[in-house]
Amino acid sequence: MDLRIHADIHIHPPAEPDPRTAKILTAVLGIASKVKSMATELETLTQEVTEARTVMESARAMIVGLAEQLRAAGTDKAALAALASQLDGGANALAEAVAANTVAAQEPTPAPEPAPEPAPAEPVTGSDGAPVTSEGEPVTTQPGAEPQA
Repeated sequence: MDLRIHADIHIHPPAEPDPRTAKILTAVLGIASKVKSMATELETLTQEVTEARTVMESARAMIVGLAEQLRAAGTDKAALAALASQLDGGANALAEAVAANTVAAQEPTPAPEPAPEPAPAEPVTGSDGAPVTSEGEPVTTQPGAEPQA
């Protein structure tokens, strides 16, 4: 006797997706977008740091080279004048590069002026000069108590 079992499984997803799933998917897509943006910003920053490091290393090499040339020139006035001119040109180029790559400082936003203090309210009095409430009723007091408006 040969016994065979055959099973079919059918899964029917709901007609409408769960709204929580849509919220989760939206959040995940938002995070992925921010990560991609951050990666681009990091790449740009890395490139700028590399460029700045190259400029700093070039400036250092120029300064070291000039120091060696000054030592070699000794007291030769023509050689010293040429080196001074070369130093001026290098300094100007470095100053221009620094200025071109420096973000202008933003002026701090001044704090807003505080609101003026309200003027003290004028006491409300009736025709006889006695204190009254804003509705025109006489202010009542209990013995030993302050008047209540």
